[in-house]
Amino acid sequence: MKSVVRLRENFVTEVKVGKYTATFDSPATLGGTEGMCPGEGLLSSIAGCKIMSFKMAANAKRIDFNDFKDLEVEVSAEINPDGELEGTKMAKLRVTKIHTVYKLKTTKSQSEVEELIKAVDEICVVGQALDSNIERTQEIIIL
Repeated sequence: MKSVVRLRENFVTEVKVGKYTATFDSPATLGGTEGMCPGEGLLSSIAGCKIMSFKMAANAKRIDFNDFKDLEVEVSAEINPDGELEGTKMAKLRVTKIHTVYKLKTTKSQSEVEELIKAVDEICVVGQALDSNIERTQEIIIL
């Protein structure tokens, strides 16, 4: 895998991955208007990896994916200050918690879905790349 990012102007960056392009900008709270901020990109990457891993895990376990309808994965993060950048007054920020919500319609039991999600956590490479000190929580909402 490879990603190339170029600064365009201010904090607006162009992200290229193969033939695909995305735009990152500073957070909206800091005036960004051109694209998602990198933190939102990270959360989107986690959610995308988890939803694809969910389907892969179902296939690997020979579970008919048609048993799951309207699958949606929502990922949120808590960010907290962690001191200051040396020699400045700029706060260093750290992700301290990532929470995942799985929403789906299914005929499977809660325990069957939980078993599948355990497999998701084992195969999602984006989630594996995160610091192990980050608290991770999840919930399942069967509609």
